[in-house]
Parts: sequence; structure tokens; C-alpha cells
Amino acid sequence: MTVGARAQWHGETRFGDGRYVAAFGYAYADPQGQRIDGFALFTHSVQLRRVLASRLQGRALHWSPYASLRWYVDPPSTPLTANGLPGGRTARVQAELGFSLGPVVPLKLGRFDLPALGFGYRFGENLSVFRLVIGQPF
Repeated sequence: MTVGARAQWHGETRFGDGRYVAAFGYAYADPQGQRIDGFALFTHSVQLRRVLASRLQGRALHWSPYASLRWYVDPPSTPLTANGLPGGRTARVQAELGFSLGPVVPLKLGRFDLPALGFGYRFGENLSVFRLVIGQPF
């Protein structure tokens, strides 16, 4: 079972096109033969989108730096730890910094729009992960 809510603001700032997203989610699992687990997650994320002066084959490009903070009120258990034993915990607080780069007007591949691509770095207690971002980071 999962429930959640999400609020989003989008508008112009003095630094470029801005976006702020606040979200809350709760998930509960009762798998047969395993232990019951549930967790709540709060996230706050910000993103700026700026059009670059340079062009790629005549197309305007944008770059979008972003930051996100995730807080697990009761972190979920992980099924297996690095050594293969059960009992690990998800990091209670996680932060992510990153960016994406893409065309202002999406490129078309047949009937599909090609999304922006980017990289992110998520970190927290015993957590250090690089992410490939395809489209929106959050």
C-alpha cells in the first residue's frame, strides 16, 4: 500500500526558470513469510533551467542544475547488505546534487521526444551513488 502527495511550483526567477517540488509518501509492505516493513519519505527539490548562449547544430541548449533532499522518517530495511546478509537500513537523510543538459525544443526520434541527459551524485550515511539522469531528475 502506498499513499502520497506532491506540490510543485514553477516560475521565473532572477537566475532562470525555476522549479520547486515538495512531496510526501508512505509505503507499507506485508510480504508473506517475511517481516512487515513501512516507511515515510519527505522530499524537497529545486531546479534551475538556463538557456546556453552556444548552440548545437543550430539548436538552443539548456542546462539545469538541481539539488534534492530526501528524509526517511523510518528508513526501510534493505533485503540484502553488501555481504549478502539481511538487515541493512536505508540512509535516513540523503542529498543529491546534479545537472542535466538538453535541447530547448526536444529532438524527435520518430514519434518520441528525446529527453535531456545528466548526472547526479546522491550521498548520505553509508551512501555514495552516481546517477545517470534521463529526463527530469525528480
